[in-house]
Amino acid sequence: MFSLAIDWHWLSSNPARGIPRFHEDRRERWLQPEELQRFVEALNAYENQHVADAFRLLLLTGSRKSEVLTAEWSMFDLQQGLWTKPSSQTKEKRIEHIPLSAQAVELLKKMKAQSDGTGFLSLGLNGKPRTTLNPDIS
Repeated sequence: MFSLAIDWHWLSSNPARGIPRFHEDRRERWLQPEELQRFVEALNAYENQHVADAFRLLLLTGSRKSEVLTAEWSMFDLQQGLWTKPSSQTKEKRIEHIPLSAQAVELLKKMKAQSDGTGFLSLGLNGKPRTTLNPDIS
């Protein structure tokens, strides 16, 4: 924030310079089996199943939200069970080949049957890929 203020000539120096950053250990948390079951039940009961399917795909692949929201049908080989993510859409900026579980393949086949099978998996209201999983916003 202060670097941007300096770039915009709002400040001449960073008042936080010299203050050591607070070290915080990374936290990892995984859903417990009961929590996962409640989550799946909530997805099954959710009004917007297109959004619920995006959450299911996140759960089954461990992908990032942005990767799922910008995924196109051409990236998937459902016969081989493979998702090829282009380098432009991955954090590491390299092509990734993700093997898909049988559950993920079945979910994708269901999603494809409910769409025209071209373009993006999750279309927003404007015909472009969704930018959020909030069902009221595309």
